[in-house]
Amino acid sequence: MKRALSLVVMLMVAMVQAQPDAPELTLPCWYRPTDLDQPWTNRNDVPCLEEVIHDPAAGELGFTELAIAPDNTLYALRPNTGQVMVLADSDGDYLPDSPRVLVDGLVMPTALAYDDGDLYIVDGARLYRWQDGELATLVDDLPAGTGYGVGGIAVGDDGRLYLSVGAPCDHCEFSDPTRGVILSYTLDGDGPQIIARGLRQPGDLVFLDGALWVTDSARAR
Repeated sequence: MKRALSLVVMLMVAMVQAQPDAPELTLPCWYRPTDLDQPWTNRNDVPCLEEVIHDPAAGELGFTELAIAPDNTLYALRPNTGQVMVLADSDGDYLPDSPRVLVDGLVMPTALAYDDGDLYIVDGARLYRWQDGELATLVDDLPAGTGYGVGGIAVGDDGRLYLSVGAPCDHCEFSDPTRGVILSYTLDGDGPQIIARGLRQPGDLVFLDGALWVTDSARAR
């Protein structure tokens, strides 16, 4: 769990330093209060591995999905508590402020994506959009319940949402055409389309050079 929590801040620092005009860190890694041991390097021109949240009570699914905004604000999904957390760097010291709850009261959120100021959140059978401090339901009949749910969500270059939906079971045959697929919607949750079939437990998905990539897993023997 410690590795997963550390990854949150490592990703954020890495994205900040990736900006062409970003200055170098003013403090060496070993002087930063949240630094973790990095035996593989002693260079100061690479992102620090830092831990800013340590909550053993959160369990193995303490944080699952991440999304980052162009201003380097990091959003993290906490499925067990039904929350979306936000980590920002308001004073520009490359250390995130104390994490705060952005969205609360979700049941078991599993997927998160950011696009043009909006957060898209999958929570069971519902697809939400967090916009200007309001949570709006876009879809309320996503495939959910038994089996594998929605593993990931991404926004395509075509301005549509893409969701990876798991199969309802592991070894059985099923007839539901909306399971084991990649679904696509408009940004308002309209115009559902099935893009791909034949998946089992698809995880996160991402667009790269115009192609959609998705992870999946084989059946258990």
